[in-house]
Amino acid sequence: MIRHQQFIEALSKIPGEAPEWNAVASGYLVLRAFDDWTVLGPVGIVNDCTTVGILEKIHALPDEHRAEREVLVQIMSALCNSADTSLRSVSAPILAYGGVLENNGQWILASAVYTNIAEMLEARTPLDREECSVASFAYRREAFSLRNAQDYAGAEIAYRRAIVLGEKAKDDQAHLQAKLGLAITARVRGNLPAAEEALNALLSECSTYDAKTIETVRPGLLHARGALRHDRGQYTDALLDFFDAYQSSQDPDSKEMILANIGASAEEAGFPELARNALNIVVLTSRRHMARQLAIVNLIENAIVDDNEVAFTRLRNMWQPEYCDAHLNAYARLYVARGLERFSTREHAIEAFRDAASYAEKAEIHKAQFEALHDLERLERDISEDTHKMSRASHPLPEVLQPLTQALSEIYILAATHHEQSADFEKIPS
Repeated sequence: MIRHQQFIEALSKIPGEAPEWNAVASGYLVLRAFDDWTVLGPVGIVNDCTTVGILEKIHALPDEHRAEREVLVQIMSALCNSADTSLRSVSAPILAYGGVLENNGQWILASAVYTNIAEMLEARTPLDREECSVASFAYRREAFSLRNAQDYAGAEIAYRRAIVLGEKAKDDQAHLQAKLGLAITARVRGNLPAAEEALNALLSECSTYDAKTIETVRPGLLHARGALRHDRGQYTDALLDFFDAYQSSQDPDSKEMILANIGASAEEAGFPELARNALNIVVLTSRRHMARQLAIVNLIENAIVDDNEVAFTRLRNMWQPEYCDAHLNAYARLYVARGLERFSTREHAIEAFRDAASYAEKAEIHKAQFEALHDLERLERDISEDTHKMSRASHPLPEVLQPLTQALSEIYILAATHHEQSADFEKIPS
């Protein structure tokens, strides 16, 4: 494959006058400079006449691409100023660039960045323990991006490579996180028995480590088990897992995703106040596109249950598929189809259910595909009963969740007040 071919292919699909073209082109030029740095070292980069041109192109990026601009400047600074040619000196900003691309939903480009740094590290054998840990992390992020891009086989390969490198580094957290990634990939594909088996094995393995070793793994493990229980319809058990994950997580980005899932399970379990507060807080406060979209998609479903056409329409317009993974997009399409059945015409709904089923089939999201086909068959047979119009029953809140519910209620009031005074966010429908 041509070096950084994914960037070349992306550029071929973007109009040359679009700001996004310059952002992707700047990333490509920086990665080419990184290639040169591995051969020539810092002196070669500083003396290269193209370096000034690359920096000028980066600095010219508009504010809508500020995140890319800042991290690409950091990479060029590291390339020009590093005292040695060890990849440790430049790996951090390059990995951060992958993170920016992730947040933009540019999964293929993100995976290419992670692959680049991981493979370059592996090529410099023998690796010390720190380099093995960095390479393991890069492969885990590559796998995450590939999974979101629906390349499940590629994701599994990358996760397995991350396990090997984590074990070489004697980095228990790294190889446990990679095993967790494999379990999540099985769940996303709809293979719930395999996911459950992998999670149970991982829980058993974690029990052999001390609390310090698994403190960064445990929240993700609980989050994954909660998601599996949600998929099985065990909403209260899922909610308790999400609650424990939220309480134990120290990662702000992960906490936002967990909070959105708390909202999803709370709604299904019959705790609407907790659900709406959790979801709206994420929509109002999160700067992570994927967390915000997860909350929006769940609020789309809630608007249908509430028979709120205004909220459904506005939330549907706030849904941005480019920031979602395949699993979330599959369910977003399903919920939109159900909303069209409720609020639009039968013909529009049938078309939307066909689209949802087709997308889920291609993405291998089998549960969403089955649900879409079931609804489509019902509509095509002109059966009018619609369980999706039924309101969910409310239930007494478990005592363990009451402090969280109260705290989220207070946070939501503050967030909503700030939202009314700020133009940073779109209006959130009630």
